[in-house]
Amino acid sequence: MGWEFVNWLVGEAEETDNPLEITMDSDKTVTAVFAQFLRRVHTYHQHHRRRNSYS
Repeated sequence: MGWEFVNWLVGEAEETDNPLEITMDSDKTVTAVFAQFLRRVHTYHQHHRRRNSYS
């Protein structure tokens, strides 16, 4: 599993710029929003059996 950045919430506004430039001219609430995703890892395993040959 992993996380990826989705957007910023600045007060009630959604902002997708990253990095985000904010003018702090009053109190503001800034929240980073992330979404979780599943990371799929594909592996391939092959098993070889030795065959004994008897003469």
